[in-house]
Amino acid sequence: MDLLKVNSNNETLLEDFFYFMKNHKPHGHKDWPEIKEEFCSSLTNELYEKKSFLYLLKEPKTILNYFYIKFEKSINRIILLSYNPEDLIEYSKYLIELKNKKNYSIEIGLRDSEISKFIKNNTYFKIFKRYNLMNLKKMDYVETNPVNSQHNLILKNIENSEDIKSLVKIQNECFNDHHGYEINTYESIKNELNLKSTSYKNVHVICNEEKNWMAYAWMFVYKEKSTGKLSMCGVRKQFRSLGLAQKIINVGIQNLFDQGLNKIILEVDNENYAAKKIYSTMGFKTYDNINWYKFNSKSI
Repeated sequence: MDLLKVNSNNETLLEDFFYFMKNHKPHGHKDWPEIKEEFCSSLTNELYEKKSFLYLLKEPKTILNYFYIKFEKSINRIILLSYNPEDLIEYSKYLIELKNKKNYSIEIGLRDSEISKFIKNNTYFKIFKRYNLMNLKKMDYVETNPVNSQHNLILKNIENSEDIKSLVKIQNECFNDHHGYEINTYESIKNELNLKSTSYKNVHVICNEEKNWMAYAWMFVYKEKSTGKLSMCGVRKQFRSLGLAQKIINVGIQNLFDQGLNKIILEVDNENYAAKKIYSTMGFKTYDNINWYKFNSKSI
């Protein structure tokens, strides 16, 4: 059994990793691209720019497990992802990217199904945050639209570079105080918009009569699973409590169902009771949870 570090130019190992992820059940916090070219291209760029590192635990022809290490330098955080997180204890000393990072918070997001007695009872893992994964089947959808606004609302989608700049601005403004959020840039947003799973038409915006952006919802599409995702939704502080979040979420949901999808998923902070109430009213139900743990760096 070998632990291999994957380089950005190793196309064969990257493709092997793509099929490993495709053929294994969902796990961890990350949504990987379902299209091979986008999966490999995105990971290649991360590895080349040293934004992430990938190790594969292999027998001669079979991947048994992996360790994905993502560096978020702007917030001093390292995110770990592994199909079998219990292997982290045995192999952490071989993951050289984790050494001498005492000023970084090392975190791992695990679904309920991944949390074994070993993790619960081990001092290496300390839980600190929980998110609910919710889904909405088309047959269960209940439209809600309690807008209470004196503005003449305008709906639009992303159309040009100025719209991308506005999206960067409102996203950073709405989420810069959220745990684990890195400030987005024009290039990072543009690259994400160019993925087939998102596209410009799946970002929905509400503006007022002065064309100021008030709220937005960013949806993703996973065609193989006939599933959509509410990825981001934000309302500027001065426009909150007007029902705009419900308005723009309904627009996004209806658009995804019009594209022939059968289910919408989302992730919400377990302590965000107001948002959870809105989603439940729409017909969303919790189907899993993501639990964030601090990984004790003294174990390395």
